[in-house]
Amino acid sequence: MGDVLVIMRILPNSDEVDIDQMIKDIQNVLPSGVVLRQYKKEEFAYGLTALVIGFTMPDEEGYANLLEQRIRGVEGVGEINIERITRIL
Repeated sequence: MGDVLVIMRILPNSDEVDIDQMIKDIQNVLPSGVVLRQYKKEEFAYGLTALVIGFTMPDEEGYANLLEQRIRGVEGVGEINIERITRIL
């Protein structure tokens, strides 16, 4: 197998969430084999900021779901959207 790149958009559950702390907390819950490659902050409405994060992980069944479950447990995380999954050659 190989690796895949997963792009997620993560929205905070309020405008009072510390986005920088949320990034650190997400890094602390990553499953083994998952790497946070890069992220950017995007303002989307009324002062709210979303995170767009690129993760790499093994191309094996269940990794994306496990990652999403772990991120949902992070304080301040509201909605999670998987924007793209693509195989890395």
